[in-house]
Amino acid sequence: FILIGVPASATVFAGDVPTKSFFSHFIGKFCYDFDPSNRNVGELKLTMSRVEKSNGKYPASGKLIFLLFDDEGKHWKKVRDSWQESTCEDKESSASDTVMLSLPEGKQEMEFQIGVRQGLRPRFWYFMLASCGVELPEPLKYRLHTQNSNWDWQREFSFDHIGLYMTFKCVFFVSAVLAALTLKASYRQTETAPIRLIEHPYMKLLLLSYVTSTVSCIFFLIHQNAFAGDGHGLHRLRFLGVVMSSVSNSSILIIAILSSTGWAITNFFLPHRRLFLGMLVAVGGLTVLIELHSAPEIDESTKMSQYQSGPGALGLVLKIFVFCWFAFQLKTAYDATSTATLRRFFIFLGIGISIWALNVPVATLLAMKVSPWYRYKVVTTAELVARCFGQAMLSQLFCGPLSPLSCQNTFLPPERFEADGGGWKDFSNGPLSISG
Repeated sequence: FILIGVPASATVFAGDVPTKSFFSHFIGKFCYDFDPSNRNVGELKLTMSRVEKSNGKYPASGKLIFLLFDDEGKHWKKVRDSWQESTCEDKESSASDTVMLSLPEGKQEMEFQIGVRQGLRPRFWYFMLASCGVELPEPLKYRLHTQNSNWDWQREFSFDHIGLYMTFKCVFFVSAVLAALTLKASYRQTETAPIRLIEHPYMKLLLLSYVTSTVSCIFFLIHQNAFAGDGHGLHRLRFLGVVMSSVSNSSILIIAILSSTGWAITNFFLPHRRLFLGMLVAVGGLTVLIELHSAPEIDESTKMSQYQSGPGALGLVLKIFVFCWFAFQLKTAYDATSTATLRRFFIFLGIGISIWALNVPVATLLAMKVSPWYRYKVVTTAELVARCFGQAMLSQLFCGPLSPLSCQNTFLPPERFEADGGGWKDFSNGPLSISG
């Protein structure tokens, strides 16, 4: 690869230049595509501007350096761990390229343009500002705009995110279709089943999962569409998308745990309720926290997956524990059931949830085995596919021939008790038997 000077037009990083005489400031990272013919594949433009109008030279003395590192071991990986202790000469010698920054007298703003060529494979590039004895007469701001120039409308995206727009679009359509089919089936009413399935808490949770999944995809699509235009996107909307995604996955988890105990199927007693709710809050909260801090473009680490971080590993352990609890409770409920249809329901529930839960070890394995420049989108796609599978499987179980839902285990408002055969359910006095 080589770096060349070109006009640049994109992930945008902006901030204030630190005011210390000696500092090391990480700006961000960006994955560029490659071209075996060694043509230009990416561009970046660094803009330095004064906060207040003045005419003095900046810096007055010392060196202010823009450093670029690729992901090779002799560049970024070599210098990252010793960054704070290394000298300016060490940083410069380890960098893939350097640009000396300055604002001449009378200049309020200065642009530094760089193009990227690489012919072997996609690479992550890391961008830093370093000060070596700089005399700072005034504060400065910087703005860095990066771009994969060969990807047309997706040029603003880092290469490890390119293609995710179509993935979210497909998942949106699948979720919307499955939600519509499930909603139609849940309103089915027959003479033998006078209460609609939509009245049952499991169906309400399942539809909540569908709605939040669909809304999550809509938010991500709007964010990515905006990002493709300005390199910023709508990060508050992305935050809401992460929350909706977490709610969708948590709804599937709640259905799995509750149904494994036979709650609202064969009884209305939930053992260890506080532990159960505590685990759900912990898993859901960790998921949101990890997702919000997993934006690869603002993390100087070479780790590209949530499961490679400390909180990610803790979330993984919690999910494994929840699955073990699910398996134990399911076996207990299966042994306590004598009805053949209910036994088959529990068998298929166990098989389906086991396949759905495999997304955790599969995602972890992918995070360790897949190349970093493909890792994020591969892991994200695997998790989205797993969510769609879990929802479709639960729709089939609760709306299909093995459905255990009936008027005997459905919650109804008081005005419909006598008309539809419902009643108050006692949660605190132990298991209440429901005839099959």
